[in-house]
Amino acid sequence: MDTNPPHRKWIFNLFGALAQYERALIRERVQVGLEAARRQGQRGGRAPQGQRAYGEKPTTQGHPWGPVQVSATM
Repeated sequence: MDTNPPHRKWIFNLFGALAQYERALIRERVQVGLEAARRQGQRGGRAPQGQRAYGEKPTTQGHPWGPVQVSATM
């Protein structure tokens, strides 16, 4: 993107500022939500790796068309 002309540089900076603002809003909302969950006695954030989240049942679902046969030659 050519940012040499002043109006393009201004637009580029404006979009960057809006992106930073949106990121700050998202971060603030996430922090408020995690605090509210902690107050209610729930743990927020991702489940530790290798554990299922909040009583989730294991899935035994296969491929929708049954077993897939793949030939070794084309």
